[in-house]
Amino acid sequence: MLSGFLALTNGRAAGDRRAFPPSVAVAIKALACELPCRQGLPLSRWSVAELRQEAMASGIVAQVSGTTLWRWLSQDALRPWHHVFFITDNGSAHRGRRAAARLRAKWPNIILVHTPIHASWLNQIEVYFSIVQRKLLTPSDFADLSALKRGLIAFQHRYQRSAKPFKWTFTRRDLHVLLVKLKSHNGAPHWKIRSRNTSQ
Repeated sequence: MLSGFLALTNGRAAGDRRAFPPSVAVAIKALACELPCRQGLPLSRWSVAELRQEAMASGIVAQVSGTTLWRWLSQDALRPWHHVFFITDNGSAHRGRRAAARLRAKWPNIILVHTPIHASWLNQIEVYFSIVQRKLLTPSDFADLSALKRGLIAFQHRYQRSAKPFKWTFTRRDLHVLLVKLKSHNGAPHWKIRSRNTSQ
């Protein structure tokens, strides 16, 4: 793919800072920010050694040391084995490829994951949002945005002291039944997940 940017293939000691075209470093950083499975590899995340092997196998570079890869990735604080998955619904503020590209431009290791349409309840944060709505935001009586911000932060600190894991009762069978119903309807109704939070 980037054969025009192949580095020299003569043997060098590990960690040797030979001159690589900037495009090589950029291509390897882009590879590090992708999930290995998108390259058809049976891996859930990269290690430096595996990233080096794939960079050479795919023709990005003919030869490069792990030390050099580590230095390139460290320049942008990239950790190929550490991806942050940001799960959202399909709200207009964060849906589509443009939203994913906008986040990736600021945080290269972030991966935006959208829940299916009409299924924001699959994201557990929505359960917490419902608690915030019920216990803090209703009624909406805040003098200004600063007061709202202080209230949200204070509520979060208080909630963390007593919160317990959400207990889900929504099974695979329930999901299958729901998918069948959704498929049989042109417009999907608002389905609520049956979950219970013992900290409420």
